[in-house]
Amino acid sequence: MRLPLADFWIAGLDDDRKVVRSHALNVICREWNPPTGALARVMARIDADGWDDAYEFSHQIQNFPHDETSMGWVTERLMRNLEASSGKPDPGLRFLLPWFCKAPVALLEPRIEGVSKAYEAYLAAEGGPLKVASYSGPMDMTLEPAKERIGFASASLDYLEQQLGEAIADCTLSQDFPSHVIGRFDHICEALGKRNGIPAETLEEWLEVDPEEDPEDRDPADDWYAGAAVEILRHCDAPVPLESLINWLIVDWEWMNERVNRMLQERADEALMIKLLEVYPTLEWPPRLYLADVIERARFASCESAVRKLADQEKAPDLRVHLAETLVLYGSPESIDAARAIQRRYVGREEGELTEQLVVHDWLAGDRSRRIVLKLDELERKARRVRAKIEALGDFMDKPEDNAPARSYADLAIPLMPDEKPAVGRNEPCPCGSGKKFKKCCGA
Repeated sequence: MRLPLADFWIAGLDDDRKVVRSHALNVICREWNPPTGALARVMARIDADGWDDAYEFSHQIQNFPHDETSMGWVTERLMRNLEASSGKPDPGLRFLLPWFCKAPVALLEPRIEGVSKAYEAYLAAEGGPLKVASYSGPMDMTLEPAKERIGFASASLDYLEQQLGEAIADCTLSQDFPSHVIGRFDHICEALGKRNGIPAETLEEWLEVDPEEDPEDRDPADDWYAGAAVEILRHCDAPVPLESLINWLIVDWEWMNERVNRMLQERADEALMIKLLEVYPTLEWPPRLYLADVIERARFASCESAVRKLADQEKAPDLRVHLAETLVLYGSPESIDAARAIQRRYVGREEGELTEQLVVHDWLAGDRSRRIVLKLDELERKARRVRAKIEALGDFMDKPEDNAPARSYADLAIPLMPDEKPAVGRNEPCPCGSGKKFKKCCGA
C-alpha cells in the first residue's frame, strides 16, 4: 500500500497564508490518489474565496484528481458558468473544461450530454468557442474527444484492434510528429487497456527493443506499437515489464519517456518499486531523470531507507535535489534531516523548490519561528511579483490573434500535442520566476 501524505499537508489547504495553501495544493495534486477530504477542502475554498483568491495559481486545478465528488463539483461549476457567461468568460472555464474531458469514462458518460448542451448554448450566445491556452497560442475547446472516448469504451475488441492498426499506420507514415492522430491513438489504447484487450505476452513483444540499436535500423511502426503497449499497460492489469520499459528510457525518445514515467507512477506497487530502486543507480542520467518522478509519487514505507541512500549517493545535483524533495514527503525525522543536508549543499543552485518545500513543511509542522515567517514573507512577495507580471501581460482570451504565442506562464500549463514547440524546455527554469523546473511548476 502506498504511503499517504501527512495529515498536515491536507490541513495546509485551509492555512491562513495563501502561499502555504498553494504549496499544499501543488503537493496534493501531484499525488496519484489524494484523499477525498482534500478535494472537499479545495472545492470549499474556491467556492468561498473565488477562483483567483483561493490559491495562488489557477493552473493547479489541472492536476485535480477525478472522483464522484470532484466531478460533481466541476460539472456544476461548468454548467453554471457556461449558462451565465456573457462577455468575458469565468477564468476557471479554460482549465475546468479540459479537466472535465480527461475524466474517467464512467464519470464522464452520465454528465457529457448536459455539459455538451450548455456548451452549445454558450457557443450560440458568444458567437465562438471557448479558447484554451497552448504553447502555440489559443485553441478552440471542443468536447468531441471526450465523446470519442465514450464511443471507444463501448466498441468491440475487433473494432478497437482494427482502429489501433490504422492509427499506427497513420503515425508511421507521417513525416512529422502525428499530433492529429495521437488523441485517437490514446483513446483506443485506453479502451483496450480497460478491457485487458491485448494479451500480456503481446504487450511484452511490442516493447522489445535493443537500446544499442541504431534507431534508423528499426521499423518505425515498432516504435508506435511500443508506445501503444505503454499506454495500454497504464490502463490494464497485465504485469509491468520493468526491464523492457527501462530499455526504452535508455533509448531516450522523450514522447515515450513521458509515457513510461506516467504509467509507472500509476501502476507501481511495492515489489516493482523495490526493483526500480535496485536498478536506478546503475542507469545513466536520462532514465534516472524520469524514474526520479516515479520514486517521488510512488512511496512505500519499505522503500524510505533505500531512497535516503540513493539521495546520498546521487551525483547529479538536480536529481539529488529531486530525491530530497521525495524525502520531505516521506516526512520522518531522518528523511527531513537528509533533505536539509542536501538543501544546504546546493543552496543557490538546484534547490529552489526543495527550500520552499522544507519551509512550508516546517510551518505546517508547527514551526512559527522568525526564520520561517520571514521565508514565507519572501515567498509571498515572489508570488505577488509573478501575479503582477502575468496581469501586466493581459488576458490571452481578449481578442486572441491566430497563432499568437502564449503570453503568460499560466498559458503554458495546458497539455499540448507533442509536435507543438514549447517556449521553454521541460528541465529549464519555469518562466513564471518560481525558481522551479518548468516540468515541476507550470508544466506539471
